[in-house]
Amino acid sequence: MQVLVLVLLRRPKAVVTTLESVRDEHCEHTQPVRREPHRTCVGCRRTLPQRAMVRCAIGEQGSCVSRTAPGRGAWLCSLECFDLAARRRGFERAWKRTVDADTLTTLRNAVEGVITNMTELLAVGSRPDRPALMKG
Repeated sequence: MQVLVLVLLRRPKAVVTTLESVRDEHCEHTQPVRREPHRTCVGCRRTLPQRAMVRCAIGEQGSCVSRTAPGRGAWLCSLECFDLAARRRGFERAWKRTVDADTLTTLRNAVEGVITNMTELLAVGSRPDRPALMKG
């Protein structure tokens, strides 16, 4: 049994196999359980699933709100966290460069639209028998 534990510790972090993992009713072996990626909010420093957060990126063209934009990214979970990150210089730490007030104002307007859309999707599309809609 100890040899099995050593083998499991060498697996990639994306796939985790434990003794409590999902079992098929007709099969004796266990199936690996996949975890979803988590990100840390630059404002409140909470770790949440990536699908529940918004990515702000800065590149050569400037700052934008996009999951796939090139450049360094900073993740936010709410509009209040944007203000907190701006006050604590969380964007400067995440992007490893200085950020002026004009860039933060433009970025706040973009984040406000995306976060408002996310909360509207959650309010309108929620059903008790289905998982809630998330940005993604």
